[in-house]
Amino acid sequence: MDETKLRQETVDFLNAHRKAVFATIGSDNKPTTLLMLYAIDDNFNVYFGTKLSPEKRELFTKNPFISISVVQESVDPLKTVEIRGEMEIVSLDKTKETLEFFELKNPSKLFVKDAPDFAFIKIKPSSVRLLDATSGKLVVGNILGGK
Repeated sequence: MDETKLRQETVDFLNAHRKAVFATIGSDNKPTTLLMLYAIDDNFNVYFGTKLSPEKRELFTKNPFISISVVQESVDPLKTVEIRGEMEIVSLDKTKETLEFFELKNPSKLFVKDAPDFAFIKIKPSSVRLLDATSGKLVVGNILGGK
């Protein structure tokens, strides 16, 4: 598949979905996953909102690496996008602007947005990969990074 078409198909797929499974290493040094609402921009930066306790802030600072998967919600055929990257906490002065962007891209109710310790996290992608079996055979496309 042509690179421009692959990139657009991946953006369209990600924009058509609202939830992703986020995988990181927990404070106990073991893998952990979370189901989170997300929004992406045109550069595949991923944004999600969370209550940022001191423990979570320390965790995100100590180990900022994360992997997310967005999966087509059907049994067959398989279609998924995997993104790996590094998290950074969005500065307080950018929270309102990021919230407006997020709500425009993802109309799902963001329950934690009024919490006193609410913050947005931005994931800067190091790799983006599309796996698509809708044609009857598995196509793997690397949009950023990877081989």
